[in-house]
Amino acid sequence: MKSKSIHIVYYTNTIVERLIGGNIQRSGRKLQLLLFKFIISFCIFLSTGSLSLQAQITSAASGNWNLPATWVGGVVPGAGNDVVIANGHTVTVTDDRACNNLTINLGGTLQLTGSNFTINGTTNISGTLNDNNNNGVDNFIGAITINSGGIWNTTSVIWSSRVQIRNNITNNSNSVNFGALRVYNNIVIDGNGTLNLTSNFNFDNAYTVTNRTTVTINGILNQFNPQNGTWINDLNSTLNYLGTSPPMNGVGTFTANASGNTVNYAGTNQSIVTPSGSTYFHLTTSGSNTKTLQGSINVNGDLTIGAGTTLDVSAANNYNITIQGNWDHQGTFEERQGTVIFSGTNPQTITGNPNETFYNLTINKAASEVQFITGNVVVSNTLTMSSGNVDANNYRLTLGTGTGNVGTLSHTSGTIIGEFERWINNTGLDILFPVGTSTNENFAIINFTNLSGGSLIVEFDPADPGASGLPLSENGLNINNQFTNGFWNFIAANGLA
Repeated sequence: MKSKSIHIVYYTNTIVERLIGGNIQRSGRKLQLLLFKFIISFCIFLSTGSLSLQAQITSAASGNWNLPATWVGGVVPGAGNDVVIANGHTVTVTDDRACNNLTINLGGTLQLTGSNFTINGTTNISGTLNDNNNNGVDNFIGAITINSGGIWNTTSVIWSSRVQIRNNITNNSNSVNFGALRVYNNIVIDGNGTLNLTSNFNFDNAYTVTNRTTVTINGILNQFNPQNGTWINDLNSTLNYLGTSPPMNGVGTFTANASGNTVNYAGTNQSIVTPSGSTYFHLTTSGSNTKTLQGSINVNGDLTIGAGTTLDVSAANNYNITIQGNWDHQGTFEERQGTVIFSGTNPQTITGNPNETFYNLTINKAASEVQFITGNVVVSNTLTMSSGNVDANNYRLTLGTGTGNVGTLSHTSGTIIGEFERWINNTGLDILFPVGTSTNENFAIINFTNLSGGSLIVEFDPADPGASGLPLSENGLNINNQFTNGFWNFIAANGLA
């Protein structure tokens, strides 16, 4: 501690007295007191307003937090101290405690047992933080960092108000498991790990949570006294949601349109919330049972219907799905009387179910095509081709389901590459087959004057048919040469004659 001299001057009418080195010297009318080597540590305390240096205290052995023997130097940490739990030590909190910054080193463990515990500063975990009791409040005021290999286990805490998060979480571990938690501030969750909740994720007020990593919520998002908060799935993030109520529980804002992000409804019998702007990026169903739309949605990325699940557009409302990415159907699609619109500018694929069925299907692509990858596609009601091609590959596009339901084609632009099947039950009608190649429209129009109902399959093949059988003469007409740029295949099916 430094020493300083303080000069104190006092004026009188008669003399000057000097206190120098403990001796008083008198002279003149002025009294001057010179005090040397006066210790001013107390003055420093008064000027700074604090005597605490927030000293770091490190564990010396396993033991209870409140025991001096647990800590280096025998000093039990207080609210102003930075605390380090060292490798090989388990420190157990048995009564109400607080600290400033908390660091749990690799191999160290902090065990919470039902008392109140507050970290006023940051929390940095390379070891283990464990709370096996639903009593007490764990209050994290500063930012939380969980490093690769770090373990967070508060699954026993199922009341969200007892794990209070007031700052950002950076999670780089796949061993982070909460029971429930509640946020008391706007926070960001990021990192390259996975954060799991076995119970509910709640908001204390209208705060915003921005997810930039992978979060799995087995309970309800915004369950307890729902608040008008906001959940944002940011770039390339993932939310795996198993809750029985839709995300945000009918209150607040759910935003999931950022590029590359995925919302996965992974529970049973769930409602798919209509997000902000009615837009998801990637949307996935997994788990089991039925996931039902609550409104028409846009999917700017891929839509995946997982095995064992059913995507239902709602029997009462027949909601629409507009998709710009790929359609991957591994489960069941309950199309009802809804419309699926393919509108992406890049090639889009339909995969999964070898016999995909849409009620209404619209192709409205500014460029490129929709490709069938694993099977046939049936449109039971209306096929609308506004722009863009359909590439059936080695499969077939069928319009209608029988002579009693032949379906409707509304065609403005676009070509079907491959087989196109139409059901036919009337004569005297021009029936369009907009077939061709990716570069040419080789449309066919068929009009029957005599008919037994059934279906007709038409495909344009751009290969040279060859000259076999030519010349051909019939009813005075002679055919001497072939059209070398391709030909049409017509196949009558299902009793058509």
